[in-house]
Amino acid sequence: MDRVLHVVATDRRRGAELFASALADRLGEAGVEQLVAVLRPASTGATVSFPATLASARDRGVSRVGLARAIRRWRPTVIQAHGGEALAAALPGSLGGPPVVYRRIGDAPARIAAGWRRAAFGAGVRRCARVVAVAEAIRRQTIELFRVRAGDVVTIPNAIDTVAVRRIDRGVARRGLGLPQAARVSVQVGALVAEKDPVGSLEAVSIAMIGRPDVRHLVVGEGPLRPAMEARARALGIDARVLFLGERGDVPAVLSAADVFVFGSPPGSMEGMPASVLEAAACGVPVIATRVGGLDEVVVPGKTGVLVPPNDHAQLSEAIGELLDDDALRAVLGAGASALADRFDIRDVSTRYLELYREVAS
Repeated sequence: MDRVLHVVATDRRRGAELFASALADRLGEAGVEQLVAVLRPASTGATVSFPATLASARDRGVSRVGLARAIRRWRPTVIQAHGGEALAAALPGSLGGPPVVYRRIGDAPARIAAGWRRAAFGAGVRRCARVVAVAEAIRRQTIELFRVRAGDVVTIPNAIDTVAVRRIDRGVARRGLGLPQAARVSVQVGALVAEKDPVGSLEAVSIAMIGRPDVRHLVVGEGPLRPAMEARARALGIDARVLFLGERGDVPAVLSAADVFVFGSPPGSMEGMPASVLEAAACGVPVIATRVGGLDEVVVPGKTGVLVPPNDHAQLSEAIGELLDDDALRAVLGAGASALADRFDIRDVSTRYLELYREVAS
């Protein structure tokens, strides 16, 4: 029988954990027996539900010793590590045991991109039976930076449930958020942390608001930079036009109220193929994004959205303004994005994971 032990860093509503939950659901439907080890359970905020969790994870998280003990007792066919922190915890307990599949979800952070840390991390990555990169750019980096054999790295894209993530009626969505029906609306979705530069995205939107009094901006997500963003919105005089919505379980409904999606992560932001961008595409919202990670595999200029150089807030704001002004172009890009999103459905992707697990287990 197929047995998969998933290891995740946390149960917060983050990209890696949301994917792990969706993957586990689909594998469960295929008859795969599964356990999920959560290293750092969230004490506050919205969490992700998993089909089966190691008992100790509910209270204080699973330690490396506890994880090694669970591997010996439960005897999984494969260990799936979702991200670098999960990999570091899973490898010690896997020695002489089941194969490890490591899912690389984004660019290498600066702290492990050079020196002894790169060597140490690379040694761990090379111990894996397979490395799954969420984008071709991440696959190339894995091979070149960490000296992993090309045959041991496969690209399986990030995925979402495209059946569940669908656009709802725009008027209904806007009424639910208290937005004017005639407003032009931009939205950003993601953790409000420094590596994603959410303040920079807000600055770009504020420039695009000049001369466009009907523009409103939605901020979905939580994090340590929320107070700074709220203060900056007040200082720019746009606080009445910016809605901070916090973490939401109804992101598709929020996206359905928007005209454009803004994704302004800088280089070194560990981006791969963000689920939020896939969700925006599935809802038919054109994406304006910086060219980082594997974004160019989803955001195709002239077809699904607009790409700008990273750290260039002037070009980002210009692209936001131009797309908000062009109803026809938004319609074309939105339709293209919606069509492209069908390539990233969790049902197809979960089948590829199951095939990979059976390959490495054999």
